[in-house]
Amino acid sequence: MVINLVGKFSNAWGVEHLIKAGFESLDHEVNPMDIKDSYGILRRIKSNALTVVLQGYGLAPKLIESGRRVTKEPWILWHAEVMSPEWPTNDHVVVSKFNQLQQNAYTFDAIGHNCHCCLNTVRYAAENMGASSRLGRQVFWAPNNGVDPMVHRRIEGIAKKYAIGAYGYLSERRVELLRWLGSEGIHVEYRRPEEGCFGEELTRFINQCHCILNFHYSASPNTECRLYEAMGSGVPVISEPISMPELFPDSHCGIMTFMSTDELLCYAKNVTEAAARYPLRLQSIGTAAMEYLHANASYTQRCQNFINQVRKHIGQPIGIW
Repeated sequence: MVINLVGKFSNAWGVEHLIKAGFESLDHEVNPMDIKDSYGILRRIKSNALTVVLQGYGLAPKLIESGRRVTKEPWILWHAEVMSPEWPTNDHVVVSKFNQLQQNAYTFDAIGHNCHCCLNTVRYAAENMGASSRLGRQVFWAPNNGVDPMVHRRIEGIAKKYAIGAYGYLSERRVELLRWLGSEGIHVEYRRPEEGCFGEELTRFINQCHCILNFHYSASPNTECRLYEAMGSGVPVISEPISMPELFPDSHCGIMTFMSTDELLCYAKNVTEAAARYPLRLQSIGTAAMEYLHANASYTQRCQNFINQVRKHIGQPIGIW
């Protein structure tokens, strides 16, 4: 199958490159196109190909309609932006993502979303703009975060330097929590992608940590790619509650979930002590999580599930399947 894959390919980090590799591992031909070069998409798009858009924001509806005339095959939005299970919400980040989704959701044949608990919100965003004529209720769950064993792995020979590490874009919420932990005597080594911490450099940083702290960018629960990156590299995780805990069974992954700052502080102190006195215990937890995710949450499996869901929800398009 030929797949036109639209995403932020001009970024050196992001899920786009991993999903491209996932489709290619299934012997699909992938035609990657950068969403920032929106009108270049019309010049490079291949006909008789399924078009998968990983981020819809920035694509004008008229451009999508023009592209549809070229391909004559389905356009699917594989959406990963944070949403809320309930609408309306006071989370300004989710409101912004919701408004972005509304701008062109109605132009797609179907929408797959990373989080099953947010499907009603995604459906509402699409139908509120008159999507029922084409989209109907073709909104489905298809996780698009996972692990690539060639990328997310334990790197032999890298020494542990930090008891607790964290990374990602900073928000006011994250800065406040980091400052509070610091005031309690807990050091969290932090890295940001704009400083070059992505790809292989990110995997090396994760390997230098005994544990990774996962906390949400905004108040809405999420299931971040950070969980897969850390545990897929053999490092255990402390996390606030996530939106899809069933993807990480306690018997295999052992996420240390905190419901309050008191619980977070307790976990952080325990990990700091274990890193100094019992590092093999943390390593054992990380190994079990890594083995489970490599076997059950690879990007190859995520991409195959996505294809299966598309077939189920929109039928079998002529000419490409």
